[in-house]
Amino acid sequence: SLIAILYLLFPLLSLALFVRLPARTAVGIVYLAGLIYLPPTDYPVVPPGSFPDWIIGFALPSDLWLTRAWIAPLTALIGSLIFAAPSWQRLRPQPLDLAMLLWCLWPLLQGLLIPGATPSPWRSSLFLIGVWAIPWLLGRVHYRDTDDIWHLLRVLVGVTLPLIPFALWEGIVGPSLYDLLIEPHPYIADGAVRYIGWRPLLFFETGNQYGIWMCSAALAGWAIVQKEAGRLGAERWIIMAFGLSFTALLGQSVGALILLFAALPLLFSPLLRRLAKRLSLPLLGGLVLFAGIYASGVIPVRSWVGKSALGRGAM
Repeated sequence: SLIAILYLLFPLLSLALFVRLPARTAVGIVYLAGLIYLPPTDYPVVPPGSFPDWIIGFALPSDLWLTRAWIAPLTALIGSLIFAAPSWQRLRPQPLDLAMLLWCLWPLLQGLLIPGATPSPWRSSLFLIGVWAIPWLLGRVHYRDTDDIWHLLRVLVGVTLPLIPFALWEGIVGPSLYDLLIEPHPYIADGAVRYIGWRPLLFFETGNQYGIWMCSAALAGWAIVQKEAGRLGAERWIIMAFGLSFTALLGQSVGALILLFAALPLLFSPLLRRLAKRLSLPLLGGLVLFAGIYASGVIPVRSWVGKSALGRGAM
């Protein structure tokens, strides 16, 4: 199939980037571009009138095994190991690595509490290792300091910019690019009709994912604008940030936009940044508590998403 061909070609083309570019640049481009330009997976045919709750994003293991969420980080990892092997020799275990390990192994623990879990615990755990642990390790190796992080933000903005004209097109005519180039998309109509026009889908898994990604890229653009203020060439970053912000607004994903507008003042106000630092630990504690409850299996997320109107709306 076309998707299988793309999944085979992507690693070959990606390795060429490692030959020509520094490792941290190539890793960022391969990983981020793979997540937004590769087809998410080879979607099965969805029966009319049914809601495909088994197709879920990065956080929850899915019945679908071969996905770009695996292909992109694995390709970046292979390139890094081949062309930047000395960088891996500097990697040392840290306490936060244990948290990531536990996150990837929670399906195995859940399997002890809930017999007959679907997908199988070992398969779910491998899925999480590919989707979460590999990117985590790539970040630990190649984005170790502030300069590396700013470099990654520039890569994020750069790989997202080519989406703008296609997002404008789909904002006018409706989601259509994926169906036209690849195959029928099971979520093409999910939340596509917005307050004004259409929410683009492009090659994302859902329109919500489009909204989150574009808002994140816009925020990265404005962060670079704030950093480059007064320097030669800062104007081009302002243009890029405006372009990404407009396409983020085009998606009309309310939750993502609220987070974007809440974060923007932090970039330009030292006082607000200090306040955010004070609140970070309580917020992190709440997140850890929620993750523990979720990992226990007490909350039937898959059933909730698939069988309730509220769950489908959140999806």
